[in-house]
Order: sequence, then structure tokens, then C-alpha cells
Amino acid sequence: MIILMIAGIIVAMAGGATASVAPVRIAPPDTEVIVTDKDNDKTIAIAQGDILVVRLESQPGTGYAWRIAKYGKANLDFLEETAAAGSAKPGGIEYQIFRFKATKAGSSCVELEYVRAWERDKPALKKFIVHLNILDKPQP
Repeated sequence: MIILMIAGIIVAMAGGATASVAPVRIAPPDTEVIVTDKDNDKTIAIAQGDILVVRLESQPGTGYAWRIAKYGKANLDFLEETAAAGSAKPGGIEYQIFRFKATKAGSSCVELEYVRAWERDKPALKKFIVHLNILDKPQP
């Protein structure tokens, strides 16, 4: 109780002033928007600066792999392609992961094809396309 009274006296002697600190707005990091086989031929809304992650099942032991057929270079940057294990079994499923950064607002798409590299004259076994509505980046 005495400590509270002393603290009150000190604050009163200081004129009741306390240091004022302006809130700092920290922009959130770029958001990752993940799409999978279930999103084939759908339209997805993302914001400028977001990372589009396309994660598709693959079975490399068959010789098939996903490759980029086309993407909107005017408002998307291709960042990288990686792989992630899906099954510990030999010949099992793996995931191919493609990352794109939305650089400019507008409409775009990403199209991938599941092909064998040496079978250039054959049509793709599967196709994946996602349509994008890229929104202006929210202001902090």
C-alpha cells in the first residue's frame, strides 16, 4: 500500500506525464497461398507480393514430371521448383512444388503439364491450370 502511494506521489510530481510511444505498423510478411490438385481450373484471389505455391503429386519413377507450360510473366515471377517426399516406398508419390511471386495487380494464370521429357510429340498425361485475380497490395 505504501509503495502504491509513493508511486502515485512520484507520478503526481512529474505532472502526470508519461512517455508517449507511437504505435509502429509492421507490414506482414508475404503470404503464401497454396494450391493443389483440388484447385485445378479454379480462380484464386491473391494480393500483390503474395507467393503462389503450386503443390502437385508426382510419381518420378514413371518418368513423368510436372513442367511449366505457361504463366503470366507480366505479373508473376517464377521463383523456384522443389520436391518433397510424399511416400517412403520406392516408386511412391512425391510432390513437385512451384513458387511464383505476384508482382503486379491484374489477371493471370499458371498452367502446368504432366509429361515425360523424351515424349515431346505426345500430349500431356494431365494438365493443371489455376486462374489468378491479383489484387493491389494492401497499404500498411
